[in-house]
Amino acid sequence: MERTIIWSILFLVTIHGVWSEIKLEQSSSQVQRPGGTVKMSCIISGFDMTEYYIHWIRQRPGQNDGWEDGHRFKLR
Repeated sequence: MERTIIWSILFLVTIHGVWSEIKLEQSSSQVQRPGGTVKMSCIISGFDMTEYYIHWIRQRPGQNDGWEDGHRFKLR
């Protein structure tokens, strides 16, 4: 009986993952002079985000400049 319950829960979690669609919308690329500012935004839907880290990576064409900023957030 206990084994059946565990398999049922795993099945439901797997099915939910297959049927759900995670969608990420982010602001378009921007070019700015050194010292200037840009506004970055990111909207995530179709996923239960209760506690995660978000990292921004700066990347110029043909280069990987590396980590820019990171934020940890927790929804209650």
